[in-house]
Amino acid sequence: MASTKYLTKALRCPDGKRKYIRAKTQKELDEKVQRAQLELCMGINIGDNTTFRELTRTWLDFCKRPKVNENTIRLINITLDRHVLPYIGHLRVRDIRPVHIARVMSEAAELAKGTQAALLSRMREVFQFAIDNRVIAVSPVTSQFKPGGTPPAERVPLTEGQVRALLAAAKAKGDDLYVFVCLCLFAGLRRGEALGLCWDSVDFTGRTITVRRQAVFHRSGLELTDRLKTQGAKRVLPIPDVLLEALRQRRRATDTMTVVGAMDMQSAKRITRQLQFLCAVDSGGAVVHKGAALDFYVHPHLLRHTYASRLMATGADLKEVQYLLGHTTPAMTLRVYTHYDKRSRQRETATKVDAAFRPESSAI
Repeated sequence: MASTKYLTKALRCPDGKRKYIRAKTQKELDEKVQRAQLELCMGINIGDNTTFRELTRTWLDFCKRPKVNENTIRLINITLDRHVLPYIGHLRVRDIRPVHIARVMSEAAELAKGTQAALLSRMREVFQFAIDNRVIAVSPVTSQFKPGGTPPAERVPLTEGQVRALLAAAKAKGDDLYVFVCLCLFAGLRRGEALGLCWDSVDFTGRTITVRRQAVFHRSGLELTDRLKTQGAKRVLPIPDVLLEALRQRRRATDTMTVVGAMDMQSAKRITRQLQFLCAVDSGGAVVHKGAALDFYVHPHLLRHTYASRLMATGADLKEVQYLLGHTTPAMTLRVYTHYDKRSRQRETATKVDAAFRPESSAI
């Protein structure tokens, strides 16, 4: 079999090395040479052989790790390892085109909308890092790529009856679980913030909680860190009466450094698992714990969502809720607020329509 002949042209890179451009036809060679010359003029290193896998490691080490906690790094790694690197990790960054990104998104077509959005966001960050470091001139993750998939179901806050049932079941299980539930439900703490709350951050006189630490799960164990999830996460929260009483009872009963007693991986996971074991059903409604105290599913973030919904129901404005939840921008808060506001307006509209057509107020 005759071997394929290629046309070749050599270009000299800024480091003095030669870069050989090859193509099957003169037209293809001219196009490749023109593109390479343009990239050279823009300061791009056309001899760079960095793969996407190698670039992501550099990006994580120098761009992300100094800014986020190890749990976030772990989640980024999971996203990339499962859904991106198997398809483009071995390719040179310079060789990746929109068609390769389309392959990644095609393979992710059955994933949830939030997961697809995370994939695109991470890839855009990595390729922007490549642009900033003169590896490529243009990102292959173009504006045509949008997250698809099924949007997440709207979270419905717990009802008054569900809150009472949850508090009773948690208290019967133990003081550590009870105070953990109270911190999430009546202060809106994230799971890690509740597990990492120490007594030096609780001011009984001023009735405030200062969020300054969180508990982060590592493979090596549990870490208490002052590196919080967002810039807005460090905040001072008022303590309502029901939470104040729970904290006082817990303080009299324990001498641990943390409020809920989570001092290691085992104790922290035990508390969160106890919450799961209170529920007879899982997130999909399937029965998993027959005879459990609760006939509905509860997770720590739902308690935080219930906290936010109650604030909105009592008239707290968007900026107040944003601060109390520790969001950096109003955007995340607005997603919850918009759903609540829509439901509230629907109820108000229904009441007005009903009043308008009552027999005593109608001319009909």
